[in-house]
Amino acid sequence: MADDSGSPARAALAYTSHTDTAELFVEFKALVVGEPSPFAAHLTQLADFSALTAGKVEVTLSGGGQPDERFAAGPSENPGIFRPVVQPAYPGERQLVVTVESPGLRSVHHLGPVPVHPDLKSAPEAREEGKAPGEIPFLKEQQWQVAFATALVGTRTLRDSLPATGVLRAPSNAETTIAAPTSGILVLPEAVPLVGQAVRRGQVLAAIVPRLAERGDMALLVEQQHMARLRHDHAHREQQRVKMLLDSGVVAERQLLTAQTTHEMAHAELDATEKRLSQYRQPAGASASGIPLQSPLAGAIAQSFVSNGRYVEAGEKLFHIVDRDRLWLEARVPEADSSRLSQVRGAAFEVDGFAGVFEIEPGENGRLVSLATVVDPVHRTLPVIFELRHPDLHLPLGAFAQVRLFTGQAATALAVPETALVDDNGVAVVFVQTGGESFERRPV
Repeated sequence: MADDSGSPARAALAYTSHTDTAELFVEFKALVVGEPSPFAAHLTQLADFSALTAGKVEVTLSGGGQPDERFAAGPSENPGIFRPVVQPAYPGERQLVVTVESPGLRSVHHLGPVPVHPDLKSAPEAREEGKAPGEIPFLKEQQWQVAFATALVGTRTLRDSLPATGVLRAPSNAETTIAAPTSGILVLPEAVPLVGQAVRRGQVLAAIVPRLAERGDMALLVEQQHMARLRHDHAHREQQRVKMLLDSGVVAERQLLTAQTTHEMAHAELDATEKRLSQYRQPAGASASGIPLQSPLAGAIAQSFVSNGRYVEAGEKLFHIVDRDRLWLEARVPEADSSRLSQVRGAAFEVDGFAGVFEIEPGENGRLVSLATVVDPVHRTLPVIFELRHPDLHLPLGAFAQVRLFTGQAATALAVPETALVDDNGVAVVFVQTGGESFERRPV
């Protein structure tokens, strides 16, 4: 083969290189002193596997006891392809480095040693090479136009597992609903408890001031207060009289003790009637005492249905409080897999909207709560419950989860992402990248 000048065409070289941020696939003719070698550098951003369309590419030739040589270029008219022209000045073995710089991205690709030939005669000639058996060509220009991605094959820790669906919920002893114990006016504290706010065990969240059903009850309360005050005043005077008689030696000391007890009981009765009357007269927004609503556990308010001054009925739901220090994963295992439930040792789950996988390792960050032995007659599944300690507080209760229940010991093996598996007429296959633009089909 010959090029346009009549000289034998130089052999083409191709390199593929990955960094954490970019993939480089570059093609160029064998390097010769004084001869231009146009590079076709195809650059893919690994964040989304799209073509890199901005920045510059710099090719560096170094080593061999000669000065460094640099050749740079910006984007070409073809998106994703940069075309620096390398024209070496020094022969010998040189180190080839391609540096990519773009807004928000810098990627350095060390391609290793490359020969620079002193003249065209010493450069290898191009040869017609057929496609390797089983090779599937897929050009970069095609890859950039479709939903496409690659991942490095590596060793992973794998375990046998059962697939299941699941739901996240609070443990049965880690959530509570506070309902109105009686009908009345709801009175909130100055610091109104809000959804998501942490609360202490025993903290007063609100109070209910009971409303009297009949208007006549008000008159009855006033009468009770009046009678209680009369009894209180009479007991007070009697106590003072007995004390004077005791000082004169007319009565025994036990009579004074009896008078003091009677006075204290009358005082307590008066205080109770006045409190009942003040609750009735207290406007809804004021800070009157009432029936306090206390949190029975420490946690966070998951739901709140309160507003200051609102009339509530007995039994009406006011607060839902959850202790988020623990989380239950309730997985539903198909009936067909019931024989393997006794082998379950751990779990992992994914939730839409959250990156990564959440693992539960009994003895480390959680525990196995229960393994069901009765099939749900409607869904034909068996529930398996795991508890996760100190979970991500952003995980929402009630969220749907994709679950894997581990049934075997961990083993290290070569692995590919599950999304790399392709169903090819009932056979699971993966496509292995053998070059920048070539792939090979392999059953797994």
